[in-house]
Amino acid sequence: MLGWIADARRWGFNADPEMIRYVDFCAQTQSRREPLETRLRTYLRLYHERLLGGLDEQALVRTVMQFASRHKVYEDEGIAWLAVIVLSGYQVGDSDWGWMGPILDQSSLEEEARVLQVHQQAMVRGWIASERTA
Repeated sequence: MLGWIADARRWGFNADPEMIRYVDFCAQTQSRREPLETRLRTYLRLYHERLLGGLDEQALVRTVMQFASRHKVYEDEGIAWLAVIVLSGYQVGDSDWGWMGPILDQSSLEEEARVLQVHQQAMVRGWIASERTA
């Protein structure tokens, strides 16, 4: 899926609705998968269960997906990354993730670079251990 957004741009689809339709079309024609919400909940339960810590995973996933959409994060991997970062914040007792919005709204950066910057800031905030201390 990482290439689908780049392909959409290459084919001249630059507006959000056009890109969403293109990515949806690719997903429908290239594979039959569970809805993203279901896959994300399963991923979090399987690989990050300790971070869930009694949170309402369905509500969290929906909230993160809406947040990602508002800030133009459309790729599954980016949305999953944001969900893990948010859960990491809750794990350290910090539920304020509004600081992510301005980083994700940088229109001069590609989606992956914006999500990477959020990840780097989460390390600075102590939400995620840096690679050197992990």
